[in-house]
Amino acid sequence: MARVLIIDDDELITGALFQHLIESGVETDLAMNPADADVLLSSHDYELVLMDAYLTGQLNNRALELIDRVRNRRPNAEVVLLTAYGSRALSDRVGNDVRIRVVAKPQPVPYLTELINGFLTHTAPT
Repeated sequence: MARVLIIDDDELITGALFQHLIESGVETDLAMNPADADVLLSSHDYELVLMDAYLTGQLNNRALELIDRVRNRRPNAEVVLLTAYGSRALSDRVGNDVRIRVVAKPQPVPYLTELINGFLTHTAPT
């Protein structure tokens, strides 16, 4: 079964998205901070990691390091970065990595669920 990790501190979005994915039958974990994300990334395989690019409040070295840790620990996972703010640093970090997608915030929960299910269907083993 596919497993998703959501890394975001916005409880309004993450709570609803988490509940919606669980009800849809998607095994889903939630991390509200980088420390919890590290624990989960170390203990589970994920097909998709959806994270707030500005989880730490701004795109700084800590935020970029979290993106790098996700890519290093789960190199085969699709990564969806949610952001309300575009930046040169984020564009430079994402570069040509085809397994990282940047999605503008805000997005409705049904759209995010559809997006996640699309990635999981595309990456699911046949």
